Amino acid sequence: QLALDSYAFGSQLLEELPISPPVARLAADLANNASAAYIDVEDYPSAEQSALSAISYFDQLTDPALPKKAKAFYRRGVALHRLGRLQESVTDLTCALRTCPEDEIRN
Repeated sequence: QLALDSYAFGSQLLEELPISPPVARLAADLANNASAAYIDVEDYPSAEQSALSAISYFDQLTDPALPKKAKAFYRRGVALHRLGRLQESVTDLTCALRTCPEDEIRN
């Protein structure tokens, strides 16, 4: 729970700043890590939402960190699978693989 609280606090602080590439990258990383933490505590709706936020922030970057973006797709795919939304899960997991095919994606 401490990790989730820390990610939420960091995200709130970033919301007060104007969006810029460094802010978007940090916000994406916080959301991506929060998604992993939500998966660990089996809060799959929150994991899905955090992964979606991470993907949205990565999409704002002209040079997104592809392995990190792939992890966001992977984490959302895992959350969707656990929520029983299998077709959406397959779509995200396929996107993760296509985004960074050489990377060994792990939670």
